[in-house]
Amino acid sequence: MTMLEHELAQLDQALRDEASIEPDAPHTGEVAKETQIIAIYGKGGSGKSFALANLSYMMAQQGKRVLLIGCDPKSDTTSLLFSGKATPTIIETSSAKKLAGEEVRIEDVCFQRDGVFAMELGGPEVGRGCGGRGII
Repeated sequence: MTMLEHELAQLDQALRDEASIEPDAPHTGEVAKETQIIAIYGKGGSGKSFALANLSYMMAQQGKRVLLIGCDPKSDTTSLLFSGKATPTIIETSSAKKLAGEEVRIEDVCFQRDGVFAMELGGPEVGRGCGGRGII
């Protein structure tokens, strides 16, 4: 057996040993915090919107109060909850309301489906990122 084959065999065994360890049981005790925030970010096209929409739906079905906030000019995150229909973004809605001299109300930008409250921030054109303009 060559040195490389030996190292690969050791790595293989280490991975198998790690995979055989039983995970900790889910926490069933008292929740330490009233509010828990989950944020997922990363490269475009990696499945963030899909994962968050499904995670939010699952948590709401478990009786948790969920507010899903998307940050995408295409409204990918929230449109998954609303059968492909994009919700009005906070940026678009607040701009239009400001021009009309009106106040933005929560019901103008927050929508509900099956226990998930969802808002779409919007953001700059596709590929420009959300950080600066969207979050501000």
